[in-house]
Parts: sequence; structure tokens; C-alpha cells
Amino acid sequence: MTGGNIHIAKKSGDEDVPLTSPRVQIKNYNPKDLNTQTVDVYLDGEKVGDFQVTVHDVVKGLNIVPPTKQEVEWGTEMDLTGGKVQIVMKSGAVKQEDELQASMIKTEFNNKQEGKQTLAVEYQGFTGTFDMTVVDMVKSIRIKTLPDKTEYDYGEDLDVTGGTVEVTKSSGITVIPMTRDMIKDYNSKKSGSQMVTVNYKGAKDTFIVVVGPAPAEPDKPDTPDKPDVPDTPKPSTPKPTTPKPTTPKPSTPIEETPVQEPVEKPKEEKPVEQKPMTETPKKEEKPTEVLGVKDKDDSNIKVKAGITSALGLFLLLLLLLAKRNVKVYVEEGEEFEFGGMDKISKKNRRINIDKFIDGETYKNRVLIHLSDKISEKLDGKEIEIKHRGEYKKFTIKYDDEPFEIVLE
Repeated sequence: MTGGNIHIAKKSGDEDVPLTSPRVQIKNYNPKDLNTQTVDVYLDGEKVGDFQVTVHDVVKGLNIVPPTKQEVEWGTEMDLTGGKVQIVMKSGAVKQEDELQASMIKTEFNNKQEGKQTLAVEYQGFTGTFDMTVVDMVKSIRIKTLPDKTEYDYGEDLDVTGGTVEVTKSSGITVIPMTRDMIKDYNSKKSGSQMVTVNYKGAKDTFIVVVGPAPAEPDKPDTPDKPDVPDTPKPSTPKPTTPKPTTPKPSTPIEETPVQEPVEKPKEEKPVEQKPMTETPKKEEKPTEVLGVKDKDDSNIKVKAGITSALGLFLLLLLLLAKRNVKVYVEEGEEFEFGGMDKISKKNRRINIDKFIDGETYKNRVLIHLSDKISEKLDGKEIEIKHRGEYKKFTIKYDDEPFEIVLE
């Protein structure tokens, strides 16, 4: 309102009151209404006039809508898809919008510097910023060195001292020390061999530890027998007897007359009348079922069905075994005993032998026998074999016979 005033004509003389005076009140003005407005002017609480004003919108600044992907893998370029630049007015309205372009970014982006970077953007004389984070992604891990200790007493905690992990990242390969918090599945009260898992940022590898047997429980001392307590005789209570009624006997004994049994007269035999022979109609003979024959037939059907099922399972087992091209033998005594089968191919040339050994055979030698076909396919190529938690590389040499490896 600077510069405006109210002119008051009085008999005593004219007076000009500035619109900025506390005596003046301006009403019905809306600073967010971009149309032409009529505002009222009050002096000392009484309306003395009005005038018109027009509100114009002005630019507030540059707004940056960041790209959809704000994380960049180490060594790769930014993807600016989804990013926008907007010139925003004070009213909140977007005056102008464009796609975010690499040429608008004035800060040098380093895709080999891990962490968050703030990038400056310039557009039509206005500036803004957005953040982009470089992530060195973990691709895989493998145990490079086993811990110094892999055999434990029952109840003893895991000690990973000496263990190292080879980590393959976007930036390359690095070796880090193994830490206890990388392993969650160790059980100190589970006797025998255990496959424990090393987990580093989602990538996993395993190795074997052996836990000794649980200590025997001490014998409990025998509890002395309690002395026999003699039985205390219980006083017997005499049972009341009920007198039986007596039948008076006659004073003079009566002689009993013996009873004579009647003599049976011989029966007269009647002549048997011979009836004329008449042919009795023959009844239709029904086949008699012999007990057990039907049960035997049912049993034969069941046996045949069982044999068919067994043959089907056997064929399925043969089919599964046919796809496996690696045989594993574990030394027991002076001979190699069959331990199981595995599979390798041109795409997957890794074998994990640890799953075929346990606490008793952990230190024994292992013989790996590749089939003739896969030996020929992989001739001259390297394979990796995991044995006792460590991967070792071997080059296949095919000489018209299956390739074999003995691990000490």
C-alpha cells in the first residue's frame, strides 16, 4: 500500500492519510486470487472507498523429479528414465516441464565412487539438485581359507579365526576375514559333521565342521534299601453267626421201600415196506467255490500291481541316474566305496564333494570318476571341486578313457 493515501476535505483544512496508517484497514483482498480484485478501504472503522488490484503469479524456482532408479551399480552409467525438471510458480502451478537430460547435470558423476552423490542441475537459468547412489554389488563369495579350527568339543562355540572369504563384487575380487556373525546355523550340541553356511550380503558358501560326542552322564549313587518294617497284626473282629433252622427228625425211623424199575418189553419189529423206486429229479449243480481260490487270485493281482510299480520306480531311478555323469568314491580302509553321484556340464563345471563325506570320512581320500562322454566334452577345460570347504581347480585331459581325480 506504499504510496497510496486517503484525501479528507475539511472546513478546517484538507488532510491526507497514508494507506499504511494504522487508522486504515484494507478488506476483501486475497493474495492467492490471480484475477482482478476490488478491495475496500476503511478509515477509523468506516468505509471511505475502494480500488482495484491485480495479482500476478511469479516463479518460485526449479523442482527436480529424480529418476526412477536412484541406485547405480558400480562402473555402470546412470539411467535418467523418469527424471523431470519443472519450473514451479509460487501458486504451486508448474509453468514448464521437461525430461531430465544428461546435459542439464553440471556436477561430474563418478560411477566408481561407492556411496551417495548430490548432483546439480541447471535449466533456463534456474538450479536444483537430486541424489544418486553408487552400489558395489556382491556377485558371489567363496571360502578361500578355512578357519584354523574345524573340530570342536561338544558344546564348544565356533571359532572362525584364520578363515577368509573371497568376495566377487562389481568392482572386482577382494578377500576379507571371516567373522562370527556371518554364520548363523552352527549347533554346538549336535554331534557329528555339520555343514555350516557363510552368508555375506546375501551371497553364500559352506564348509564342514565336526562336533564331538556329548559327555557321558555320571552314574547316580545307589539309594540304600529301606529296612523291612514288620507287619503289625490287625485285631480280627469275630463275625456274628446266624443260627440255621433245624428240621425235627421223627422219633421212629421209617423204612424205605425199594422202588422197582419197570422192565422194558422188547419192541416188535415192523416189516419195512419197500416203496417203488422213483427217479428223483436231479438238482442243477452249482459250481462250488473252493475256499482260498478267490483270495489267491486277488493276491496274484496285487502282486502283479506291486511288481509293475516297482519296475516303474526302478526305470525312473535308472533315468535319473543316467543324467548324472560323475561318480564319487570315498576311501574306507584300503578300498574306495561308492558314495554317490553328481552332474556337471559345460555351463556348470562345479562339484561339491563335501555332501558325500561325514565326520568319520572327512579326512579320507576321495576318488572322482567322470563318465567317458563328459570327459570328452570337457577335454582341456577347467572344473572346480569343493573339498573340505575349499574350491580347487583341475584341468580335464581326455585320453579316450574316463577322467579320474583323487583328492588326498
